[in-house]
Amino acid sequence: MNFKVSKCFKGNFAFAIAIVATLVCGDLFGQDLAYHESNSPATEVQPLNSSLLLAEPFQPKQRFREKLLDKFGFLEVFQNTDDGQEKQELVKQSQRFNEHKHAIIRKIIVFTDEDNSYEIEANKDRQEQTNQDLDYRTQARIRLVKKELLFRSGDVLNPILIRDSEKRLRKGANLDDAEIVITPVAGSDEVDVMVIATQKWNLNIGANLRLDQLSGGLEVENFLGLSHSFDLDAGLRPDLDNPIDLEAEYDFHNFLGTGFDLYGVVSFEFERQIYGFEVEKKFASSYTKWAGHATSYWYRNRLNEYKPGESPWLKHNEQDFWLARAFSLPKLCRANSNLQLITSVRAFRLQYHKTAVADHQVAEYPNERFYMASLGLANRKDHVEKDVFYFGISEYLPIGANASFVGGVEYMDGLKTRFYSGALANYAVALDRIGYNFTQVSYGGFIGPNGYDQINLSINNRYFTKYVKLRKWGFRQFAYATLDLGFNRPVGYESNINKGKGIKGFDSERLKGSKKMVLNLESVFYNNRQILGFKGSGFIFADFAMLGRHNHISSIAKSNLYQGYGFGIRLNQKALGISFIELSLGFYPKTNAKDVNVYNYMFETENLKEISSNNLFKPQIVEPEF
Repeated sequence: MNFKVSKCFKGNFAFAIAIVATLVCGDLFGQDLAYHESNSPATEVQPLNSSLLLAEPFQPKQRFREKLLDKFGFLEVFQNTDDGQEKQELVKQSQRFNEHKHAIIRKIIVFTDEDNSYEIEANKDRQEQTNQDLDYRTQARIRLVKKELLFRSGDVLNPILIRDSEKRLRKGANLDDAEIVITPVAGSDEVDVMVIATQKWNLNIGANLRLDQLSGGLEVENFLGLSHSFDLDAGLRPDLDNPIDLEAEYDFHNFLGTGFDLYGVVSFEFERQIYGFEVEKKFASSYTKWAGHATSYWYRNRLNEYKPGESPWLKHNEQDFWLARAFSLPKLCRANSNLQLITSVRAFRLQYHKTAVADHQVAEYPNERFYMASLGLANRKDHVEKDVFYFGISEYLPIGANASFVGGVEYMDGLKTRFYSGALANYAVALDRIGYNFTQVSYGGFIGPNGYDQINLSINNRYFTKYVKLRKWGFRQFAYATLDLGFNRPVGYESNINKGKGIKGFDSERLKGSKKMVLNLESVFYNNRQILGFKGSGFIFADFAMLGRHNHISSIAKSNLYQGYGFGIRLNQKALGISFIELSLGFYPKTNAKDVNVYNYMFETENLKEISSNNLFKPQIVEPEF
C-alpha cells in the first residue's frame, strides 16, 4: 500500500499539445532508432556476443557509446532485412553473462554520458586511471553508479548478481538507462566489467497548466553525487477557499549504501494537509534474505458539509509495517534458481479523530486495523523488452509462476472482528512468435459473526503481441480480460467499472455491483523517431463491460453492455523532466447512467496498463482483498 502523494506533472502541457502534429508527421524530421549488434572482431578483447540497444543517431549519448564500444574492441554492425528495415536482435537476459561464470572480476569501469567525446579521445588509457586522476564531479558520478552494484573487484563473477545489478540500475530513480558489458582479459581467467550509465539531469524545472490549476515545480536530483532528490511544487487555483497548493518531497535511495530507501513528504493546502515518511528495504537481489518497510502518515481535511471558513478539521493517521524473509529452495528448484519461498507479516492501522464529525456521519469514517501473515513461492525471473508501455527503455516483465496464501484478522468499526483468508496464483510466459501473456487467479473472503461475507473471486488475463515493425512505425495489439465475482459484499465495497478498473475514462458513482466482466482492447502505434527530444506513440481503444448488481451469478447476463471508444497519444521528453504523459478522448454511447458524460477528456501521468510482478517480494499482496 503506497501512500505517496502524486507529483506535479513535469513539463509544459501546452507545448505537448503543440508537438502532436509534428510527432504524427515525423517522417519529415525524425531519425530512426539504430539497433547495433555487437560482434567479436579479431582482437585481444572479445566482447560478449549480445545485442546492445544504442540511442538515436546524432545525439551526444550515441556518440559517447560509439566511442566507448570502439575503444573496447566492439564493431558496430547494422543488420538489414531484405526489405531494407533494420533487424532487432535481442538476447535472453538469463543467457547474457553465463559464458563468463566463475571468472574473476579484475576491475569495474564506469562511464557516464556526461563524459564528453574529447575526454574519451584524450584519455585512451582512461580505464587504467585511478579516481585521484578524475575531477570531483566525475568521481561523484562513478560513486553513484558503483553504489548500486552487487559485486566488487576481485569477486568471482556471478551472472545472477550481474543481471540483478543491471536491473537495479535501470529501474532505480538515479539513472535513465544503464548497460553492463563483460570483456575477457587475454591470457587469463579474469574479466573487466564496463558499466555505461545514462544519468538523469540534476535539475528539472516543470510547469503544468490545467483548467482548474496552474502549477510549477523544481526538482534537484543526485546532488553532490548522492542518490537523493528534493522536489518542491507550488500551485494556484481560481478558488478563494483553497487557492494554493504547496508540496515538498525528499527521497534518498539506498541511504549511504545500506540498502534502505528513505522518503518524506509535506503537502499543504487550505483545506487539506499531509505529513508523512517511509522507510523501505527491498529484495535487491536473489541473495537478499530480509526486506521490509515502515510508513506513517498524518492527514487533516476540511469537512465539506459546513460553510467555507467554518469547516472543522477531520484528522486521521495511518501506520503500515511489513517484514518478509526469503528462503532459497536448492532441492526443489535446481532448474529454476529464481524461485524462492517467502514468509511475511504485515500490520496496518487507520485511526480517525472524530470529535469534528456529526453523529450521523461517524459510520462514514470507520477506524480499521488488520494483522496478516503470508506464505508462498515468488519468482524473480524477468522478460526484458523495449517499447511496450514506455519508449526506448528496458522494461522488465514477470515470467514464470507465483503463488501465495494470506490469512489474518481485521478489526473495522461497524463490521466487528473478521478473519480473512486469501490465495493468489499467476503465471506469465513470453513466446518469440506469439507475444506475452499474463494470467492470474485470486480469491479472498472474510469469516465474521454471520458467516462468510465480502467474498471475491477474480480471474485476470493480459496479453499483447510481439513488436511488429511497419516501415518507420511499430505496432502492438493489447487484449486484457477480467472476471470478478463478488458475494455478500457490504455497502461501500461494491465493484465498479470506472477508469482503470473497467472502461477507460468512464466515471460513475451510481453504477455499482458485486460482479463484472471487462474486455479492454488497445492498438498501439509506436513512432520510432525522436522529434525535438520527444518520443511517443498513438493508440486507439475499445472497452466493454457488464456489471452484475445482485448476489446471484446470473445477474451479469442481465446487465447492459457498457462501452467506451477513443484514441490518444503517449509522450515523454527526458530533458524537460517528462517521463510519461497520456492525452486521450473517450466516447461512451448508451450508458443509461445519468452521471456519465457521453464524451470525456483524459490526462494521465502513468500508464495504467503496465504489468508488474505480483508476488510476495512486495507488501501489497499481504492485505485483505477488498
